Amino acid sequence: MAKDTAVGDITLEWDQASLRDWDRLISAMPQSPLEQSWAYGLAMAQTTPFNVHTLIARQNRKVIAFSLVYSWRLAGTVTVTKIIRGPLFPNPIDALTRSRLYAEIKAAFPLHKLNFFTWMPEQVSSPEATKFMADVSMRQVITGYSTIWLNLAQSPDVLRSQLDGKWRNQLKKAEAATFKTRISEKGMDLEWLLQKHDEHRKNKQLRAPAGDFVRAVIRHCQGKQHVMVLAAQKRRSNHAAILLLRHGRTATYYIGYSDEIGRRNYLHNLLLWQGIEKLVADGVQWLDLGGIDGQRMPGVSRFKLGLGGTPTTLAGTYL
Repeated sequence: MAKDTAVGDITLEWDQASLRDWDRLISAMPQSPLEQSWAYGLAMAQTTPFNVHTLIARQNRKVIAFSLVYSWRLAGTVTVTKIIRGPLFPNPIDALTRSRLYAEIKAAFPLHKLNFFTWMPEQVSSPEATKFMADVSMRQVITGYSTIWLNLAQSPDVLRSQLDGKWRNQLKKAEAATFKTRISEKGMDLEWLLQKHDEHRKNKQLRAPAGDFVRAVIRHCQGKQHVMVLAAQKRRSNHAAILLLRHGRTATYYIGYSDEIGRRNYLHNLLLWQGIEKLVADGVQWLDLGGIDGQRMPGVSRFKLGLGGTPTTLAGTYL
C-alpha cells in the first residue's frame, strides 16, 4: 500500500488507525455512508479479494479528512484500488485545500506503477465536483449514485407530517391491520430476511448485496444497537422484514423484503416507520435510505421518496 506522505502542510497517514480511532472519527460525523464504516471494510476484506486500508489526512496535525481504501493485487503486478464514498471531512475545508488533498491522494497511486485507481467521492454532483476530479486528471466512468437522506433530528410527529399523503395513508392501513411486529438484532427474522432477499435478488437479477456479504457486515458491527431487524408476522409466519444498520450518528436502510401479503397490507411502510421511530429515540440524526433509480427501480424509488427526505446524487465514479 501507499507510504505516508507529506506535501507542504498536508500529511497522508496509511494504516495507522485502530477500530477505536475509526469509531471516534465516524461518530463525530453527523452524516456518514455505510461504505466508510469499519464493519463494511472488514466485510469487504473477508468476502472479496480486496484488502482494506485506512487513510487519515492531516493539516498541521489536525485531521481534515479520512477514508477507507480498498486494494487488490493481481498476479503480483497490477494493483486495483478504489475509494467508495470517501473521503469524509469532519469540518468544511476550502477549495484550495481540497484540491491539494485530492492531488496528493491521486499521486499515491501512479499509473506508471500499474495502479488501476477508481474513486467515488462522497461529494454531491456539481460543476465544482467535476472540476476537482478533472484537476487531478480523473474522468467520470460511471454516473453518480443517487440516494435519499432523511433528517431524523426532528420529532416523530414532524416526520410523520412530512410523509407523502399516499404513503401516510398506507401506513395508517398497516397500523390498523392485525400483524405482529418485533425488533431483533439476529436470529430467525434475520435469516428469513436474508434467504428471501437472496432469492429475490437472483430472480430479479438485482444489483444488491449478497446475503453472505450482509452477514459479514453484521458480524463486524459493534454492539447490539448497530443492527436492527424489524419483522411483521401473522400466525407465526413472517410476511415482511427490513434491516437497518447504524454507524456513528447515521443509519442505513440496507435491505428489505415483503411477500404478496406484506405488499398488499403495506407492511414495509409499517416496519420502516417503526424503525425510524426507534432511531429517533436512540438519537440517530440521519437515515440513508439507499439507492434510488427511477428507470430500473421506479416502484422502490417512489416508495423511498414518499418518506419526504432529500434526494441526493453524487458526483460519480472516476478513473
